[in-house]
Amino acid sequence: MFKTIIAALDHDEHAEEVLDATAAIAGSAHVEVVHIHDLFGSRPDAEALMQAAVDHLAQQGVESAGQLRVVTRGRRAEEIAEAEADQPADLIVMGSHGRSDLAALVLGSVGHQAMQRSGAPFLFLRGEFAAARLRSVRAGGRVLVAVNGSESPAELAELVKTIAPGSRALVFHVREMAVAEAMTYVEPADDGAAIVAAVARALMSRGVQAESIAALETESVPKRIVRQAKDYRADLIVVGSRRLSSAAGLLLGSVAHEVIHLADRPVLVAGRLNARVTAARRAAAMAPA
Repeated sequence: MFKTIIAALDHDEHAEEVLDATAAIAGSAHVEVVHIHDLFGSRPDAEALMQAAVDHLAQQGVESAGQLRVVTRGRRAEEIAEAEADQPADLIVMGSHGRSDLAALVLGSVGHQAMQRSGAPFLFLRGEFAAARLRSVRAGGRVLVAVNGSESPAELAELVKTIAPGSRALVFHVREMAVAEAMTYVEPADDGAAIVAAVARALMSRGVQAESIAALETESVPKRIVRQAKDYRADLIVVGSRRLSSAAGLLLGSVAHEVIHLADRPVLVAGRLNARVTAARRAAAMAPA
């Protein structure tokens, strides 16, 4: 189960959405409400929003505390990552407007930038009724788990079991196809089958019903993932991430970023394995002997 969740708020427009979604998955976890407040905004209003958030969670039986982080413009993402560094979290929950990588590069996307700076899993609340979808997936709804072969099957399965313990999962992989001059590379079908089978076995060993598909498609991988989620009627999309910067995502292609942009339902981006190991070691070192 989750022990600590960060619910990141930056203004009141989407605060209730973030809080209700967090409450839907929190269980017995402690929720740290991190309100990112602009230096030139109204501090009393920010403090009132933070207290209202803590009260809102308490009404739903969730134990929480609030922290106000005052920042200058352009440092919101860094502050979210620093909040997680100060108090390592199992999950960070954020609203998302689904900006493309180009917009993230030019205009700035707090969620995408924060994800580059933290190794924690991120839950982006896309589409309407995010909280209802998350409640559904915990009560036996469906999860699409999109994998590329770089993930740890055990760690990914543990994350899915934690956020959606009663769910049914479809493990999905789009086989790679690359064309260069007169040569074409197609990922062998056996390789794709092995990738999804490893994750499906890890899920089933943790009590999550799972089936798997490895597909070869000519359309973009993110579009295929989002379409498969709709066809499967998934309430949640889970994707791995190489955590590319916005510039790298623009130049090389970041599947997780584009899935967030296209999706009409919550998207959970798994954390970096090495970062989570580092966080676990850091927490163990800080624990009393």
